[in-house]
Amino acid sequence: MGKDKKLEEKLEEEISKLEQKAEELLKNRKKNLQLLEKNLSELEKVITEIKNYQELQKEFLSNPIYRQVIEEIKYFLREISPVTIFKIMAGLGNSGQAEVDEFGKDEEFVEKIQPFIDFLYDRYWRVEVEGVENIPYEGPGILVANHAGVLPFDSFMITEAVKRNHPFGRMPRFLIEEWFLTRPFIGVALQRYGIARGSQDNALRLLKKGELIGLFPEGMKGIFKIYSDRYKLQRFGRGGAIRVAIKGKAPIIPVAVVGSEEIYPVITHWDFVARILGLPFFPVTPTFPFLGLAGLIPLPSKWIIRFGEPIPLNELPPETVENEIIINTLNEELRSTIQEMLLDILKNRRTIFFG
Repeated sequence: MGKDKKLEEKLEEEISKLEQKAEELLKNRKKNLQLLEKNLSELEKVITEIKNYQELQKEFLSNPIYRQVIEEIKYFLREISPVTIFKIMAGLGNSGQAEVDEFGKDEEFVEKIQPFIDFLYDRYWRVEVEGVENIPYEGPGILVANHAGVLPFDSFMITEAVKRNHPFGRMPRFLIEEWFLTRPFIGVALQRYGIARGSQDNALRLLKKGELIGLFPEGMKGIFKIYSDRYKLQRFGRGGAIRVAIKGKAPIIPVAVVGSEEIYPVITHWDFVARILGLPFFPVTPTFPFLGLAGLIPLPSKWIIRFGEPIPLNELPPETVENEIIINTLNEELRSTIQEMLLDILKNRRTIFFG
């Protein structure tokens, strides 16, 4: 009998615990229902506010006076105000919550600076494009171009040329000197636009994803060349572009850009100033540094971008990268191809500013 009594007490204790848990669950369920009801009520208010906003927006846009105001604002934005330029250079206009890829590209930022790119492309440099049909419709590819302009404006203009004229609107990912990407303000803007640090690893990672990338084998030597040396291609390093093409199994598309080498006509370099400021070069142009910040405004030269026929280096065996003679030969042939393209365009150019 004693054992039965203990068992009965234990059962009653367990039943009591279960009843308490059931009461707690019912209370929690009641709280959850109340919270859900509150959220639904808030959601209903938000929906009502959105509907009211849409009605006001509709009324606003239907008024001819307001429509005229909007057109004037659009015109102002198309012409680009100094405040807009400052925000772009500072890498502003992003809430910091937008998703970016592993290299820092921010699609929201790309969209926001598009008016500035359009202004430069259509109105300021009046870019003409030739040979875009030579760019692969899909898969990896490497655009190799001459480099100039002190600041990497050529990256933006070549990218825009491909976006606008390629049948599938491909957007190249340019790789440039790390020095630019580490500069305050401008480095952030470049990364958000999709420009990455120039390295073989980064190039191969992008090619593996089937991206179209852009390289400037002249490097710093190209962007700071003296005006008298414009359109004379500097040495293409040690064949980095050739090696990337072979390893990444991607064809090379040579690109010739005419117009970029006149936007900042470099007269000389002040090396002593460069050493004081910790810069690789300190270029001196007819307007900079004598006109201060106004001297940073590039000249409105006429640009022509030509894409040459693909060079199928992706068909070479991987072991070719170890053969220095072949790499150097191919590297020099690529340089000569782009040089010939530049000379051909220059032959038919009448003036710097009107093409």
